Amino acid sequence: MGLKVWDRHEISQSEFIERGDVMRKMPDGPEKQGARKNLSEANFSPTRIFVGKDKEREAKVTLYDAKGNARINTIVDAAGVPRLDFLDESGKVTYSLPGSTKATSQKVGDH
Repeated sequence: MGLKVWDRHEISQSEFIERGDVMRKMPDGPEKQGARKNLSEANFSPTRIFVGKDKEREAKVTLYDAKGNARINTIVDAAGVPRLDFLDESGKVTYSLPGSTKATSQKVGDH
């Protein structure tokens, strides 16, 4: 349970709808596939912030990069223990405060 904040689309909603209408009228083939891919990329709006609680009952604030990869987790676990995790692009913890031996093999950021 929580709140997510997404990046805004690169194009306006009305332009997205217009481009989608044009694409749907195109005959099947490579040109239509290319138009579909371009429209999908223009509509990409990754999660940038999550504030909430995860399955383990941890209160969490997660910050994501522009590609939607979790990069920083601020966590207070169900027992009340706080932690700050810094993540690489694949979601693996590269550094954790306070220090922890499990920080190098854990993947976090999924909700």
